[in-house]
Amino acid sequence: MGDDDDPGADVYPVKEMTTPKGTTAVVAPTASAAAKDETKVALQSNDRQRMLTKWTRHELEDHYFRFYEENLVLKKHAHRQEDRIKRMTTKLLRLTSDKKKQELDGNGSKLCTCARARTSLSLKMLRTSLKVHIV
Repeated sequence: MGDDDDPGADVYPVKEMTTPKGTTAVVAPTASAAAKDETKVALQSNDRQRMLTKWTRHELEDHYFRFYEENLVLKKHAHRQEDRIKRMTTKLLRLTSDKKKQELDGNGSKLCTCARARTSLSLKMLRTSLKVHIV
């Protein structure tokens, strides 16, 4: 049984590298690569904290209010979009219901036309049968 058959085996992303002799080698990242990623994230958060400590209170307030205003603008835009979606949904429902009514009315008018033709033909048949009996 190979490693592919084991569902519990750890799966690591692999990287193909070309060696100086021209052969291709498959290299799996080591556990140190994951540790490097974690330290990179930790350094980024430390950099953010240092950047925040370098800013003055006034700069922090400016950034806060700018983000707050952007948030309000985005909320208004989202609200407008939701209202637009509601209106369009209502229009779509109206159009589909109107189309269904027209289809029913079209079928109903065809039925009425057929019923009228049937009654007129039955009346003609009665008249002709009466004429035949009279003569």
